Formats: sequence, C-alpha cells, structure tokens
Amino acid sequence: MPQDDFLKNFINLRIHRIAVDRCDLELVDSIKEAILKELEITNYRLTSILNNTVPATPSELIAIAHVLNKYRPTSKADLLEPCAKDKKETPHQPAAHE
Repeated sequence: MPQDDFLKNFINLRIHRIAVDRCDLELVDSIKEAILKELEITNYRLTSILNNTVPATPSELIAIAHVLNKYRPTSKADLLEPCAKDKKETPHQPAAHE
C-alpha cells in the first residue's frame, strides 16, 4: 500500500534527519534501541516494520512517534551545539613553518 510505504519512509527519514541535525550519525542506532525498548519488540519486528515487510500497528506508530519526539532537537542551540563541540575537539594543526 502506498500509505504503508509513506509511513516506512517517513520513519526512516525522520530517524536519520534527527541524527544529521545533531551531527551524530551513531544516534541512529540509539534511536532504534530506544524504539525497541519503548515498544518491547524484537529487533526483527522493528526491522520488518522499517523495511515495510509487516505493517506497524497504530499503537506501534504512536510509540515510535513518541520516541522520535524525545530525540528531536528543541532549539537551534540544540542543533548547533554538537557540531560546534566536534569542531572544538579537532586538534590544532600547526602551520608548516612551526
């Protein structure tokens, strides 16, 4: 069903968008782990939902949305802080003449 494809794509894109916004691609796995805990389902079930091989129940969709909202940046500062932190942690590269 096209609607099921839309939901699957929306969930996958939302998970990755949150990770990109926070400059932390490892967050994708953390979000998926949080969804697993919230839903109390197996990794196989979640993968099946995300791959659209089985439809998600309405309660599963609500729980997934709830988890995604927890990870959603709440302000512009939340979006910029991790990126700025990463830039600060890069070691100083000495100039060639030093």
